Amino acid sequence: MRTLLIILCLGSLTFALESRSWTDKQGRKIVATLLNADTQSVVLKLADGREIPFPIAKLSPEDTKYIEENRKNIAPPGTKPTPVSYTHLRAHE
Repeated sequence: MRTLLIILCLGSLTFALESRSWTDKQGRKIVATLLNADTQSVVLKLADGREIPFPIAKLSPEDTKYIEENRKNIAPPGTKPTPVSYTHLRAHE
């Protein structure tokens, strides 16, 4: 059971911290990590650490679909993914 919990937590962390290419409707691309989303916008974290709010309506159809398909895994607005370390999990055994 403990191993399953660790795998699930690390899997969620991987999703939350996954950088990917984002494209707007004009074809411009950036590589960023999705931090959170609501029904109107997303917050993307760039490699230099800047966090950029961006309207979902201006994203490509593919990126909009990605957000909708993964909405349950996206942090709600006002929150950030919390990195989970193996040491932290072991402390709660």
